[in-house]
Amino acid sequence: MTFLGHLSRAVRGRSRTVSRPLALAGVAVLSLTPFAIAAPAGAAPAAQPSSVNLFSGLATFHVGGHTWLMSVSATGGLSGSAGFNVSTVHEFDTWNFFSVPKSDLTANARSGVATFKTHNSLAPVAFANLRFTPRSRHKVVCRSGSETQFAGKVTGSVSLAASRTAKFKSAHVTFRGASLTVDHNCNMPPTGVLPCFGGFWNAGEITAATGDGLGLPGQRRFSVSVLKTVTLSAPKLASVTFAVSGAERKPVFDSTRKRFSVKAIRVVKGSAVLAAAGPPTVHRSPCTLNHKRFRSRDTLYSGTYKSPAGGQFEARSILGGLLKVARSGIAFFDIVTLKRA
Repeated sequence: MTFLGHLSRAVRGRSRTVSRPLALAGVAVLSLTPFAIAAPAGAAPAAQPSSVNLFSGLATFHVGGHTWLMSVSATGGLSGSAGFNVSTVHEFDTWNFFSVPKSDLTANARSGVATFKTHNSLAPVAFANLRFTPRSRHKVVCRSGSETQFAGKVTGSVSLAASRTAKFKSAHVTFRGASLTVDHNCNMPPTGVLPCFGGFWNAGEITAATGDGLGLPGQRRFSVSVLKTVTLSAPKLASVTFAVSGAERKPVFDSTRKRFSVKAIRVVKGSAVLAAAGPPTVHRSPCTLNHKRFRSRDTLYSGTYKSPAGGQFEARSILGGLLKVARSGIAFFDIVTLKRA
């Protein structure tokens, strides 16, 4: 599944079908609005679709002694938007731009050919002059409306000033695994029973720690991430989110006191106790795990958290520097229990 189109499918079903860092970094991408569709020369203009999404796929860059994967996503409408993503082993960083002229991005809804040329709209941070060439198309089954997904590749030039010393730039780049989705108000049929998921937790706001909770039988590995979002001074309506992921010990839930204890053990440092404040929200739904059906009970608690002195969550981002979460603040966590259906 492609990051843009299929991440949106996942979020429509349930947000934790992707990792928390990826989901948070992709939130802005999912909120992008439609852009103008160019009709073929000499042909009558086609009706404008309600949504068109372009995802570049992935390209490899070597910057600052590290190997990175870059992707670019775009869409638009009255005010266009775009996202640049770069990732390496433990890091996933996203630049979001919410003031992109719709003329920067055009597509042919019939052939699937699209271009994304930003001119100066993303200056001084980024630039793209990209062309999407389709190789195949797929009609999505819709109860009403229609949706066409094109698969292909993206070529062109791109640059991203990621920090004072790190710049991603290529005059002849090829992205693999690109996609273009043209959605004319597709009302999809029910997706069936969703997979089962464990819980998650979150501590902090602008700079926050988030990680895996409890709920999946036999789960032995638990991840934790620190994320920080920074508003850029230029261009307008732009921001960057730095995210670093590591490992955590298996969390401990005190069901009597309604406290949830978490501790990072690799890449990310820190620990905290999350305390519920008030009654939880409970959600029940069917799900599947290893081809078996279960009933999931998801209990979500909101409250506060506190880390020991000198033990708040922190991580070192290659591009964003030290990411450090406050010692205390607002938090939430959920406890998932599964019973065979």
